[in-house]
Amino acid sequence: FFLRISEEERLERNLAASHPQVSFMTEEIQDLQWPASVDRVVMTTVFHDLYVPRIVGENYDAVGPVLNGIFDALRPGGQVLIIDHAAPDGAGAQFAADLHRIEEAHVEALFTDAGFSLVGKMDFLRSRKDDYSVSVFNKKIRGRTDRFIHLYEKPTD
Repeated sequence: FFLRISEEERLERNLAASHPQVSFMTEEIQDLQWPASVDRVVMTTVFHDLYVPRIVGENYDAVGPVLNGIFDALRPGGQVLIIDHAAPDGAGAQFAADLHRIEEAHVEALFTDAGFSLVGKMDFLRSRKDDYSVSVFNKKIRGRTDRFIHLYEKPTD
């Protein structure tokens, strides 16, 4: 007799067992119900997906509602960590759906316009050898893409 559980369920169970204060949210992006107070939000190589129609729906603008939801849910001083695959300067989100890449400056502008403060950038996942014209899933670069890391904070006042 075998009980099969999905990788997502296994991750959620392990996370809940070792970190009871952590919530694991798996709703569709349009249906996210944020808790009343959140300390941190971590989005690892998924922020660009807010621009992918097959994920968020053809007629759904996910970016504004998601950023507003995060901002409202975060306690003052709460933080958002973003890790995503870099696109060329000036690209904005134009390669999000096809190549799964987003311009770093575009993400920074979205967060600061939504009221967050950028408190840090880390570069240990940067790779200047990355070919920005190739999908992040291409076996030639998969796992070795140029990724940016940003830490944002909700103001305390």
